[in-house]
Order: sequence, then C-alpha cells, then structure tokens
Amino acid sequence: MTRMAVRVDTDGFEAAIRRMREMRARALDVTPAWDTLLDWWADTNLTHFVSGGNRWDDGWAPLAARTLREKAATGHPLAALIRTGSLMEDLTRRPLGFESIGRSQVTAGTTHRAAVYHQRGTTRADGSVRMPRRRLVNTAQFRREGAATRAVRNWIIDGSTSTADLR
Repeated sequence: MTRMAVRVDTDGFEAAIRRMREMRARALDVTPAWDTLLDWWADTNLTHFVSGGNRWDDGWAPLAARTLREKAATGHPLAALIRTGSLMEDLTRRPLGFESIGRSQVTAGTTHRAAVYHQRGTTRADGSVRMPRRRLVNTAQFRREGAATRAVRNWIIDGSTSTADLR
C-alpha cells in the first residue's frame, strides 16, 4: 500500500490574520484616504483652472467681448471663472470651501454662490444661452479616473495615503 501525505505549514497564518485585522480596522475609518483624496482634488482643480477648463473637459467657452471689456475696465483678471479669486481658492486650496470628512464618507466643494451657474450655465427666458456652461468638475470623469477608489483601496490594504495605482 502506498501512502500519500499532505503537510500544511501554518507559519504564515498568524501574520495573515494580523494583517487582515489591521485592514479591518482601517476599513472602519477611511478618514486618511478622504484627506488624501481632497489634496488630490485641490491639485487637480488648480490644473483645471490654470488650463482654462481643460483638465476635466475640453476647455471653457471664451468670455464674451462685453465681459472682457468689463473685466478690463474694473481691473479684474481676464481669465474665465476668476474675478476675485474666491471661487478658485475655494476649490484649489485646503481646506476647500466646504469639507465634511467622516469615517466612511466625504463631501466637499464650494458654497460660492456663482459656482452652480458656472457648472450648469444659464439661459434667457427665450431659451438662448446667457452664460455658457463652464464645468468646475466633471463628475463622470472624476469617477472614471478612480482616484477615490484608489485612495480608499490603498488605505485599507496597505495603510498608504496615496491616490496612485500602487498595485
């Protein structure tokens, strides 16, 4: 009779169990991942403003000649979406204009009153465009880029605070 034996080595089990417990603890509080994500978002938004809307979209519509004349006459910057700089600052510097970071969720953005008009654009009563849409953020593109997923995954798996693809 021939015998066949299987030996199971359990030396690595304790280390694996310890690592899983650490991952579980990090999964219960992903605050560091959210903080990292908001740093990334502020930097990304700065690129978006400096590029004239090319980071999230294909660029913002040029300003109307009347708007350019008015901005020049009042000494404001001639760039789109920048008059006093407060909207840009709300979205490009930490803390952002609005931040709510919790253990399992994050909400951030701006409460600047003009933001919604730029994001959506405005129309006149006859339906014609009054102010073209100049998106401050493209949520579909944000999701496609996966920075939030990477930040949370990196935190839970490795305890790393990065939005980069580490795997």
